[in-house]
Amino acid sequence: MKFKAYSDEEVKNKLNMLFGFKCAYCEGDFGAMMPVDVEHFRPKGGVIDATGTLRFPGYWWLASKWENLLPSCIDCNRTRWQKVGTSKYKRGKENLFPLLGGAPPAVDEAGVNGEQPLLLNPTEDQPSRHIQHVYIELPGGRKESIVQPVVDAGGTEDPKGRASIDTYGLNRDRLVVSRLRTIERMIAAIDNVETFFQVADAEADPAKAALLRSKGRLAIKRLAKNFLHWRNPYSAACRAYYRSWLETL
Repeated sequence: MKFKAYSDEEVKNKLNMLFGFKCAYCEGDFGAMMPVDVEHFRPKGGVIDATGTLRFPGYWWLASKWENLLPSCIDCNRTRWQKVGTSKYKRGKENLFPLLGGAPPAVDEAGVNGEQPLLLNPTEDQPSRHIQHVYIELPGGRKESIVQPVVDAGGTEDPKGRASIDTYGLNRDRLVVSRLRTIERMIAAIDNVETFFQVADAEADPAKAALLRSKGRLAIKRLAKNFLHWRNPYSAACRAYYRSWLETL
């Protein structure tokens, strides 16, 4: 069976507008670099099972359903060898769709309602309940912006978080570097905000102090617009860092 309707240019344009030309999974900005992959959250043609075997028929009846379509970058959507730290792994969703307990995929529309996917769907799930963005400083001054599964009180990793990180390749090296650069640009913007208010606090002239605080508030608005707004690349990672900064104040 051939599926074509989902690849129509109008569909691609709508998805790009809805997601701000960002990948639905990694939040990378692919608009300036590559065409969008129209990704089927539930694979349309077949599903790779736990043994690595492609099983048919897949979720063919969802091939052109809006609720099953997401814009994706090539690296999140297609299975490729990716460098993660010092090792290489096959990452990319493609026909993967793991279900809780290794359950088989549904064979009709009625069966979908009973499924418990182990992959995050950013249009239905709240990702922060399953994954957390962490900015860390390593020995030697090296820094990273990585994604980790949320861990419960007993120290158990969130299974949906772990499966999503590994399947989409959310810690592949080049993605980590790109995410880090964005975070560091935001840190520079935060430093600018702090400087305005610190200088204002030390200023004896009330008029000059008020002007500095006004500029500081404007800098915060620009920071929110350029980093925290959902249309910006890696906005989830930026918001996570921003929240941690606010907690230190």
